[in-house]
Amino acid sequence: MTIILVFLIGSAIMSFLMHIAEAQQLSLSALSHRSKCQTCQQTLQWQDLVPIVSYILLKGRCRNCLTSIPRQLFIAEIFGGFIAIMPFISTLYIATDTFYIIAFILLALAFNDIQYLTVPHRLLVILFLSNYLRLLPFSFEMSHFYLMLGLIVSSFCLQRYIGMGDFKLFFVLSIFLPVPFTLFIIWFTFPIGLLLIPVFKLYHLFNAPFVPLVPAICSSFICVSLCYPLILNMIGGLI
Repeated sequence: MTIILVFLIGSAIMSFLMHIAEAQQLSLSALSHRSKCQTCQQTLQWQDLVPIVSYILLKGRCRNCLTSIPRQLFIAEIFGGFIAIMPFISTLYIATDTFYIIAFILLALAFNDIQYLTVPHRLLVILFLSNYLRLLPFSFEMSHFYLMLGLIVSSFCLQRYIGMGDFKLFFVLSIFLPVPFTLFIIWFTFPIGLLLIPVFKLYHLFNAPFVPLVPAICSSFICVSLCYPLILNMIGGLI
């Protein structure tokens, strides 16, 4: 029962982050009010706000105007549920609160990147502030500075191939994660990205030559979180 409750909480968090990512105008008043249908602007009833379940019961359509609810929202809620229960079913080699903060925001960024090929600054700000406040008093090592400097130089050299939003995301992650951890995320992002290309093509999720990279970054972060000691033993001597 606990797992189901945690799963639903994760789905609700993911639904909220998707709303933040896609809102045209973000304000505290908008966040405090109940959600509305983007087509008919009718306030959703409480029973329509239950993650996953309401989508299934409504058959993916608005109760009032019968407009289709974006399928990516339903899929994101499912993934959010799995993110929430992951610490309960697997061993994580990163603090659980850090994992939750980064994984949920990366997942929201991934869906936004697939749809719009952008990395919203608002989510990067949330990622930065939530980690910064959690780690107060905040300490900064020179190794982090060198990695961040390398990312800045790489962003100018590789901007034709990798979006600036992706570099900004790497930059924020490099501030709070151990340097080897961040390097492993960067290294595994690109082979994972290559593996995801056939999936994106199959479901027509991108238009060549632009490929969303944040889904690979998110997948890489989860893989490193689950396998960090193993990866460190295998290739840790290279860094």
